[in-house]
Amino acid sequence: MNTAAKIISSTLKQQSHLLRSAKTLKKSLEIEWADGLKAEFPYCWLRDVSTKRPALVHLDVNTPFLRDNAIHNPSTSSADTVDHSNDAIQAPTSAAQKILQGKLFLSTHQTSITPSLIMGQCEWNSSAQEPGTLWPHYETIPSVCVVDALSTSSTMIPAELTLIDTFEVLAKMSKEHPKEFKFLQKCKLEYSDGGGLFRALHPIYDLNSTGTQIISATFNNTSRSSAITTPCLETIYISLQKFGRVSAECSKTLTLFPGRRLIVDNRRAMLGCPAQAYRHLLLRFLN
Repeated sequence: MNTAAKIISSTLKQQSHLLRSAKTLKKSLEIEWADGLKAEFPYCWLRDVSTKRPALVHLDVNTPFLRDNAIHNPSTSSADTVDHSNDAIQAPTSAAQKILQGKLFLSTHQTSITPSLIMGQCEWNSSAQEPGTLWPHYETIPSVCVVDALSTSSTMIPAELTLIDTFEVLAKMSKEHPKEFKFLQKCKLEYSDGGGLFRALHPIYDLNSTGTQIISATFNNTSRSSAITTPCLETIYISLQKFGRVSAECSKTLTLFPGRRLIVDNRRAMLGCPAQAYRHLLLRFLN
């Protein structure tokens, strides 16, 4: 793609939207226009849209095509995400966020995944799934969840997903319920895979050494075992009740059409879905 960057740079004066720079990164081509719009175009995306554009050599100088996709395609845009943190709690940079380019999630095209990168996979069908951190029964929780919408009742009907930013929930709890917020950091919950083969203890959230940043957050009510891991049962139930109420307030509905992919930061988000007939989702987990 170095040649592509050179070709783009050589055509700066020929475009209706002048380019400021074109930079080749490890996995993408970074484009910045003179009006400040900036976007990254993954090489795999450039390959996948080959049926929608001219030959690759012509795409490189077709900046209107790139600009249109930078504005309308969330998989290529590098626009800033909304910061839900407060002064005391700030979202850190993690490996998952690097993969997601600093986003909580992104929607993109379905491409092949190297099998060696996949920790495991599961499928969601028509039944409802309560939002939660996925696969918390592992000692090392997958940092990234890749969701592929395989089918719904029609190609024109998207699959519905529920997404909750756990950092946003905790930031809100720290303001509205500071006592319960502090308590949740001290207690660990046990999670099980249901068959008893895998069990793991995780705190609901971890802060960094200075107590100013959330490192990760973990909660899945469905996978939570019945084991008593704290002596203050009444306090934990009250705290979890308030946590659940705030989570519902922060819940968002996402739509994913068949053939599209959703990549989610599993150490920051709680993912689920409502009941939906004929829905078929494939979930794969990366660490």
